[in-house]
Amino acid sequence: MYAVIHFDDVEYLHTNAKVERDIMRNGLLSEEQIENGYFASGLSHNDNLDPHVNKSLTEISEWDGKEYVCIFCTQLYPPEVEQYFGGIKGYTTREQKRIKAEWVDFLRTNTKALKGVHFRSCLHQDLLEAVCFQEKLETLRIKWGSFSDWTCLENLKTLKYFSSDGNYSKVSDVSPISKLEELVVLDLVDYKKVKDLSPFANLKNLEQLRFAADCKIKDLEFLRQMPNLRDLRISVKLEKNYTLNEIDSLITSLPNLRDSYDFFAELKRKIKGE
Repeated sequence: MYAVIHFDDVEYLHTNAKVERDIMRNGLLSEEQIENGYFASGLSHNDNLDPHVNKSLTEISEWDGKEYVCIFCTQLYPPEVEQYFGGIKGYTTREQKRIKAEWVDFLRTNTKALKGVHFRSCLHQDLLEAVCFQEKLETLRIKWGSFSDWTCLENLKTLKYFSSDGNYSKVSDVSPISKLEELVVLDLVDYKKVKDLSPFANLKNLEQLRFAADCKIKDLEFLRQMPNLRDLRISVKLEKNYTLNEIDSLITSLPNLRDSYDFFAELKRKIKGE
């Protein structure tokens, strides 16, 4: 059985002042954020993680003390590219290693420096572990990463908004995310090795859950323990063969879900063979 809902994989974060005025009394997310996705352009909590507004930082020396940063410190061009493309800076292998090492050291030692980080280049294991030393971090966006273990995420007790593309990740267990009890938005794409989403049931404050991957998960029963969920977009295969009555029961357990009929209608069509 397939439960397929398509949603845009929007690249950037940005602020819209209207969003701040439109916060729902019964939740942190506005109606517009629920409809289009928190990480959609123009809808996130602040504009400081948008590289269209604030330039991405490569060297740690570029940091000006702001609490929200876009970091592009891996996948850097080699020096020879400069002769072919004006305005693009190249870095030797030695410089590239230094740049990443300096960011790792900064993130580990300046533990109260940042509230939001957008990694716009490949996130390596050492960088992931380093950013998890940030004690005030509320927003973490990972464009993509090559890490194999994200247990360190358990340390981010203040994290509220998390987005990550796992196309090259070997992560298979989402249990560390279940420890992020303040999480409001969770947006994961291409974590193909994941088989079980039941740990998400511990995320009692979660309002928006988006998960899309070419994988087969056990079932959707964890949703029964997430009454505050307001937006659900899942694109996966399911091991469990649901009946229409079971789908109706799931809907009943999610009283605040705004687009439940779009999501569950797709499931019902699959059950009916439509």
